[in-house]
Amino acid sequence: MTDLPSLIANEQGPSALMARGAWTVAHVERLERLCAGVSAQRKGAIDLSGVTALDTVGAWVFEKLARSSVAGSPEAIFVGASPSYSGLLREVRELNRQDRGSERRENPLVNRMTEMARHFVADGAAFLHMLGAISFSLG
Repeated sequence: MTDLPSLIANEQGPSALMARGAWTVAHVERLERLCAGVSAQRKGAIDLSGVTALDTVGAWVFEKLARSSVAGSPEAIFVGASPSYSGLLREVRELNRQDRGSERRENPLVNRMTEMARHFVADGAAFLHMLGAISFSLG
């Protein structure tokens, strides 16, 4: 018997959603369908006390819920997670985090040097093509 995952909207209590069952790769299609059916306006924590199994795929699905602001303001709060699941959830939360302010800025000097190098290579290829055509004609 398998422990099918479920995601239930909680109308009473502090948690917006209650997760139950095995949130593992074996149920990935069901997990995606469950999360797709969640209202984007739902606010509050996600209660993980009923989760019987969790792997990286399940943790990532929970993180997708959190990042879409489905269960909380800027990010969802997971409550009721066992200590063994908390570490995995924390690791997944840190993935693909990029500080928006640290995006690479374009350097005009580097851009100009790159453009000059491209032109130099293109001109060199054209010169070699012409030299080959002349050599072929003379031969």
